[in-house]
Amino acid sequence: MPPEGSDLTLASGFDCLEHADALITVSPGILDFYNEMFPKLRGTFVMNAPVVGEKAPEETLFSTEKSALRSKMNLPAKAPLFVFTGFGLGRQRGLSQIAEALTLLPEVHHVIWGPRGSRHDRRLMRIAKKLKVSDRIHLRPPFPHSEVIGTIRACDLSILPIQDARLGY
Repeated sequence: MPPEGSDLTLASGFDCLEHADALITVSPGILDFYNEMFPKLRGTFVMNAPVVGEKAPEETLFSTEKSALRSKMNLPAKAPLFVFTGFGLGRQRGLSQIAEALTLLPEVHHVIWGPRGSRHDRRLMRIAKKLKVSDRIHLRPPFPHSEVIGTIRACDLSILPIQDARLGY
């Protein structure tokens, strides 16, 4: 059975796992969760993250030079820059908490790269405007996967404020 207080229910379709031959998940913790509920189920995980120490591609969207990235974004050369890359801006991504944190970090800019929905953009920017930090939140379109590592390296901090909203998080 799902953990108490969990939003997972057998009615949500995960009861079909008792009929599955195998399962692939994105983390050992999720695999342990399912193995406890379905002990006969064979499973494995495929880590959903880059290999640590992986060499950055030689050419990236902005170069790994911090000043080049800031110049292309029309930011001061030494502006501290936080980055979030990934899909979506729903509440479970925790980006409104970053907007709140920016109120305490007056020099920091936060760039968000990736595919998003206009509804989520509007919600985040409404919060940012209310907090008076909207001029330091930059919503940017996605770029090729091969450029993620180099572009993140050109920032000061990659931040993943993902909330404990469901099992995959």
